[in-house]
Amino acid sequence: MLEVLRLMQQGYPSRTDFTSLYNMYKNFLPPIIANLDVRTFCEALIFALGSTDNDFQFGLTKVFFRAGKYALLDEITKNDEKTTQELIAKVSHWLVCKRWKKFIFAAIAVQRLGQRIQYFLFNFSINFFLNLF
Repeated sequence: MLEVLRLMQQGYPSRTDFTSLYNMYKNFLPPIIANLDVRTFCEALIFALGSTDNDFQFGLTKVFFRAGKYALLDEITKNDEKTTQELIAKVSHWLVCKRWKKFIFAAIAVQRLGQRIQYFLFNFSINFFLNLF
């Protein structure tokens, strides 16, 4: 209860459950998106609408919106079929971009790790060779 009051004091008075947002769209979702975690789906939905990290905050079971961002919540909760299909397309695009960024980061991390291993092995072999004589 104290956490909710702290969030409201920081300017997040509007809130909704993850499951209620997910249940509104689950009938329209393709199987790939329907298998997502409820929280991940809500994150993708909110970012797909063009929000920034300052517009909302995630709790354990709810998403909290800033005071002026309730219009975003209204846009999300519309049940118009055309709007729903557009939102699903945006969510798919956002998920692909997020996964692509993860793959790029992983590739860079593997390259750096390989360089560090080579550097370590090179220094180890030089030190080993120098200690022989």
